[in-house]
Amino acid sequence: MKTSPPSPSAANPRRVDRWLWTIRACKTRALATAACRSGRVRVDDAVVKPARELHIGETVTLRIGPELKRWTVRDFPASRVGAKGVADFAEDHTPPPPPQQQQQVVAPMEEDGEVVKVLAALDLGMGRPHQAGPAQAARHAGYPMNPGQNVYSKFETELEVRPDDIDLYQHVHSTRYLDYVLAARFIQMERDYGMSMAAFAARGLGWYMTCSTVNYKRPLGLGDRMVVRCWIERFSERGCRVAFEIDRLPQHKRSCDGFCDYALIDLKTNRAVDLPADILDTYSI
Repeated sequence: MKTSPPSPSAANPRRVDRWLWTIRACKTRALATAACRSGRVRVDDAVVKPARELHIGETVTLRIGPELKRWTVRDFPASRVGAKGVADFAEDHTPPPPPQQQQQVVAPMEEDGEVVKVLAALDLGMGRPHQAGPAQAARHAGYPMNPGQNVYSKFETELEVRPDDIDLYQHVHSTRYLDYVLAARFIQMERDYGMSMAAFAARGLGWYMTCSTVNYKRPLGLGDRMVVRCWIERFSERGCRVAFEIDRLPQHKRSCDGFCDYALIDLKTNRAVDLPADILDTYSI
């Protein structure tokens, strides 16, 4: 009895990050790699690294914000396929989204010198208002695009107190704690998100801090080591809020916590701009 020969690609397993890119699950290979490194990709319910080789019949899941996508591997395309060809290589088992809910939000908006109130209908979990008027109201108010429970990943970076961080009382000066957050965030942007500050600058964009809050708990001293934990708490149309915690090692005692609000700026005009879709996707992990 004759049997059909296996697909030539079946004998050559494909890296999971490349496969996700070729089936159009991620817009770029770099985004697929970052998703694996941040723990958002699983193969048969096991978290995998970008270089994990896939085999036909395995199940791949990808978490994008609150949404969980799932496919069964059918084959390995030689290169990125068109939308119509995805089904030949990936069998989609993504569960349907929950029923859409709405919430009425009163957002203050300045108009002709007076502050008026605008009702903005936002889709819970979806993030974006669905009409131009409410969208502008939400943007002016800085209303979060993802109301509700935080779903974004937390990342950690270890740092050490430097001699020039110490004040007259032999403690870390209060202004240095934000320096630690910025240093950790720069590392995490490149290591964990796959999009460094230099990558933003190359696109003519930059992040400006518009507000910061630090809640001091315990002082750090000379020679202390710490872990700086950061995560995106919420997005607005033109920026985000980054929350942070600084714990002293090795006891993991809380030194301080707080948040920083950032706006995305066009470096040529020095004006805030809307978050591009690919940046929002990259940082929604």
